[in-house]
Amino acid sequence: MKLRCYFVYPKGYKDAVGINRIKEEMVSRRLEVIEPLLNDNKIVEEFGLDRYYSNETWTVARKIWTQRLKLLASSDIVISWVPDFDYIPLEIPIAYKSKKFIQIISPTLHPSFSVYASEKQYFTNIDNWIHRRDYKWRK
Repeated sequence: MKLRCYFVYPKGYKDAVGINRIKEEMVSRRLEVIEPLLNDNKIVEEFGLDRYYSNETWTVARKIWTQRLKLLASSDIVISWVPDFDYIPLEIPIAYKSKKFIQIISPTLHPSFSVYASEKQYFTNIDNWIHRRDYKWRK
């Protein structure tokens, strides 16, 4: 049985090389990758909108986040790519509260990461994550 991995990253980075490297590694680790942004796009198309934040209505927002929370609940693992300090996914605290296994990949050392990801599940870049070289927190 494959573990289901909820993979969250900022919408603006959707087509980045780094995102593809992370997804390829997940597949090589035999994880089933759940990408909430792909589901968001289907919902946006269903409502005839051209992009996620264009003229967003309560109905669209509710449908997107209801779907995201269902996907998150169905996952075993949460992996988050946080390329800069300005973006911390809303799903991370929810996953933490739900006692999900969380890994964070980010060059920015945000204080909340010390709570959300266990000591050995924070990685400063994609290569470190791929080769399982976790960040060594100072005591």
